[in-house]
Amino acid sequence: MPDKMARDFLHFEAKTTWERYRWLKERDTENWNRLIKFYGFLILYASAPFTLNAFRDTGLIRVWAIGGIWLAITAWFLSDRDFRAYGLHLKERVYCLYQLAVLRSLALKDVPSYRELTLMPWGQLKRNNSDDAGFPERISPAQITAASYFFKFITLFPVLYVILFLACALYPANMISSTGEATITFGRIALLLSFVPFAWVLTSALRCGQLLRSAFTARRIRSHRPWPEFPKLRTESALYGGRTLLLRALLGIGVVISLGDLSRLVFLKIARISVTYWGVIDDFLLVVSITFLAVAFLFCEIDIRTYITKAREVDPNTDDLRVED
Repeated sequence: MPDKMARDFLHFEAKTTWERYRWLKERDTENWNRLIKFYGFLILYASAPFTLNAFRDTGLIRVWAIGGIWLAITAWFLSDRDFRAYGLHLKERVYCLYQLAVLRSLALKDVPSYRELTLMPWGQLKRNNSDDAGFPERISPAQITAASYFFKFITLFPVLYVILFLACALYPANMISSTGEATITFGRIALLLSFVPFAWVLTSALRCGQLLRSAFTARRIRSHRPWPEFPKLRTESALYGGRTLLLRALLGIGVVISLGDLSRLVFLKIARISVTYWGVIDDFLLVVSITFLAVAFLFCEIDIRTYITKAREVDPNTDDLRVED
């Protein structure tokens, strides 16, 4: 009777764990598919005023643009939520597979043919004389890096769409006229909202850092550490202690540039100069904005990588399969 109860328990545990793993994987697939469909709809929505002859009324364009701003913000929140869920599910999926590996080795530990002939890493438990069941799923650095840059790429679109739709709402006549006027108007609004791209850099770096930490802990799941935590590091353990202050300063620069372009718009309005006028001051603001935006992006990349490197020194990965971080 005890043996039968043990077998039934192992069967039940394996079934529920596998169902949980499949649900997590299907949920991630559904999230990505929904996100792609939503972005496809957003592209069609944004292109409508520039491709359909019906959009010649400036009032209609303004209403359409306000709806587009709402869609762009929604797209950003959906992307952020789904990417965060992907990072959390990644660790739990590895945990489920590891649990299945342990259950399989327990159920078949007395079968010599399985123990000697299986090619699965967890089947080599006894052969390697290890207390560990191996690592059943490889999380490659390329996989995590690709997911991080894909998230940054798709979340850049809502930023551009917010700028585009706001330009359509404020200056609809310029946006549907010649290409030159539309480009200058878009650049003017982009400078006005300079703090938005800076916020995108900081928030995307934060979310990608969470994914790297989740992958870091997932690679360290073992029988004696079923749910490892990310090591607590001092602020000085990262790139340097002033990184938070510098990030805030970069965001402040974006706000200053936005205020500078706002004052520029007010000046053009008072002087009764067209908003499509582009002068040397505008070139200076644009160059400064792009330069500091690139600095913020590179700094966040270096800081995240350095943070993970310091964490590896505190908690190295010493599994038999040599899964790289």
